[in-house]
Amino acid sequence: MGGDPNVDTEKVAVLSVNRQNPTDQVALGFGCVNPAVLVQVPTAGEVLSIFRSQYIPRPRVRLSPGLRGLTGLETWYWYPGGSNVSVGFGARGFAITASARATGFRWSTGDGAVLTSGRAGSDRAPAARHVYRTKSTGYPVTLSMVWTGRYTWSGFGDSGSGPLGPVTVTGGTQPYPVAEVRSVLQ
Repeated sequence: MGGDPNVDTEKVAVLSVNRQNPTDQVALGFGCVNPAVLVQVPTAGEVLSIFRSQYIPRPRVRLSPGLRGLTGLETWYWYPGGSNVSVGFGARGFAITASARATGFRWSTGDGAVLTSGRAGSDRAPAARHVYRTKSTGYPVTLSMVWTGRYTWSGFGDSGSGPLGPVTVTGGTQPYPVAEVRSVLQ
């Protein structure tokens, strides 16, 4: 088709395709393209990977009592960060906006119990409560959060959207020492 003979091009039929109804196609003629330069629309997996690695916060556990628990005393759990994230970023020339909300919280208490909640809670209204029965120099406490949302993309005269997640993000382990309290009768 002319042009530079050193560039690997292929003759292709050019179509306009309606994304909402892919059977609705209009032939626009023929053209030459280099297959290596075809622009690929961002996939949900790519958007989720970028969003997860750069924008979803790492879960942090907050506890009360904070420094050390006591056997037989209720420990409160909550997540102190935001439960909604909205961002904009670019990938391969496409503008992408994404938003997600934490829809589930799962605390592993370190002594075998798992506590779940649909909300983050606070220091005055904890999301979960647990009573430790035995002492420990540091129960390994972790928080996992489930995020779901949507994304939109636009670029090169086209646009689209899709769901994000659900994706589970787990924070680091926090050691939580629990002391034993015994009453002595005299």
